[in-house]
Amino acid sequence: MINSRNLIYTNILDLTADREEQLLKEIRDLKAKLREREVQIAFSKKLIEISNREVKRPNDIKRFKK
Repeated sequence: MINSRNLIYTNILDLTADREEQLLKEIRDLKAKLREREVQIAFSKKLIEISNREVKRPNDIKRFKK
């Protein structure tokens, strides 16, 4: 009886540890996705800012051509 009870507790602890590890991995993955999304948003904003700039003089265009 005691051995079977200990075995049950051990199995529960193993399941709990596995679940905790799974949840921690999921949290890391979600944080990485969030960081990637934030970088994409910042990059998009910068592209929009650049595309919205006005070229004041035709000579400014030559500066960007290679």
